[in-house]
Amino acid sequence: MATAQLATQRLVENAWLLSGRGTPPGDILGGATWGPAQRTCIDADSRVLLAIGAVGGRALRVHVRTDTTDHCAVWAQRSADPTAAATTRLFDGTDTTAYDAICAAAREAGLIDAFRVDHAVLGVAGRLFRLTEAPGRLLVGWHLDRHADPRRLLARLGLGDAVDPALAWLSALLGWPGAGRSGPWSITRDLRDSRCAWLGTTAWARQLEDDAKRRRLVEALTCLGGDGAYAEAVYKLVAASHGSTSRPRIGRAVEVALSPAAVTDAEVHLGLPSSSPRRLARLDLNQEHAR
Repeated sequence: MATAQLATQRLVENAWLLSGRGTPPGDILGGATWGPAQRTCIDADSRVLLAIGAVGGRALRVHVRTDTTDHCAVWAQRSADPTAAATTRLFDGTDTTAYDAICAAAREAGLIDAFRVDHAVLGVAGRLFRLTEAPGRLLVGWHLDRHADPRRLLARLGLGDAVDPALAWLSALLGWPGAGRSGPWSITRDLRDSRCAWLGTTAWARQLEDDAKRRRLVEALTCLGGDGAYAEAVYKLVAASHGSTSRPRIGRAVEVALSPAAVTDAEVHLGLPSSSPRRLARLDLNQEHAR
């Protein structure tokens, strides 16, 4: 295993052990692609993302990019809960690949009508970009156009009462009161459950990685019942892996789960470095975390 890959493996194992969920499987990064791949605003060239949820205690999910084609990147989700395993395809939207794949998956699951209902609302305001297949779930995501109003769209989906609490939570995470007035936005739906949706943004990725950003993360997850101390520890691990980089890219996409009247969960994604193996190789992650 190459030095950079070994260092990434060590970082993921450290984050997993901090969760108290036992020893991580040896193949936690199995199938990861390390060569050149298309870069997106979600991953910023990372091959591995760590996702921390608010609900479920120290719930760490590891997203590993396993394949890349001209129009699609494939990510595998691994966690301590084997029933949470999932495969996500992210599409670049330059052709009909997304629509064709999502229609095929929805039709096979007997959910084509549910997809058509949601696409009639969201398809006119954005493009299909995500398909996640998991036991008991089929998630489809739309990347909204620059001037699309997520309030109006979520209201049309029956989730209007939850929008203000979701935007208030995002404002607290981002540190400015007008978070709801600017994107980029995405809306993801579980075709098996029309009562909920995920509102996502990569605006968090544009913020300077500093102590204030980390403190807001801790406070935001804690207020939803999450383990803020664990989130802070993982954030520090990832920050250490970036070494002395002047502008590290750590906090990436954020998603908030909405029910008809409330925010029910949130998930933040942290990007691991991959473009500079030497920075990873210099780090002793155990020492960095102990400081």
